[in-house]
Amino acid sequence: MALYVEILHDQASQSLSTEPLHLGLQLLQPLVGELLIVKESRSIKIADETENSVLVDKIRSWPAFSANVTLVLTDRLLLSECGDVASAVENGGRIGTGLKRLTGVAFTNHDVAIVSSANFAGEVGVAKTVAHETAHLFNIGKGQTNADGHCDDELCIMSPVSTGVTSSIEIDRRTKRNRLKAAIGMPKLTLKETPIYSKFCAGCEVKLLKRAPALQHEYGMRTLQNFSKHK
Repeated sequence: MALYVEILHDQASQSLSTEPLHLGLQLLQPLVGELLIVKESRSIKIADETENSVLVDKIRSWPAFSANVTLVLTDRLLLSECGDVASAVENGGRIGTGLKRLTGVAFTNHDVAIVSSANFAGEVGVAKTVAHETAHLFNIGKGQTNADGHCDDELCIMSPVSTGVTSSIEIDRRTKRNRLKAAIGMPKLTLKETPIYSKFCAGCEVKLLKRAPALQHEYGMRTLQNFSKHK
């Protein structure tokens, strides 16, 4: 059974590419089963559009989303007043007075995570953060000895300081121009590149594999309940 994912844009960041989010989900798919993206065109207000940053501690509630997992993409800085948010891949330490800079945050009670591209020059860091935060939504890290619920293996995606060990995902990127050429019968041109990612350590992989059947059952029941409500 597929798990359903919706990708939303921060209202202040509606032009961002969702491709890094697709790549991040690809990192998880071999471990948790099919992750089916059902929507990726809506936007949501997570903070005043005039602000250059989002203070995640002030987000107290979310609307009811129909997907099993919801990912929100922004290009604004994510800041936290404390270390009590559900998840953080820290980049740059603390800024200002008692503010911590985050690259992503998972709201596990609402099955929603925000991922920021503000600290990254390319797609790799965003994709890794997507995998990290989505794994937190699947309760990976909960109950670990690490105070923040992160993996102690610095080479693992679930570590807040992940580096190193790599695996490749090949992407087939088609530009609007290439799609147009294909539509009018011209030769189809595709550009392939192989970005490099850190990966999950063996321990976190096992946790995800063990969690997958329960996830599919749990989210499948929720989907049936939502369907029943709207019949």
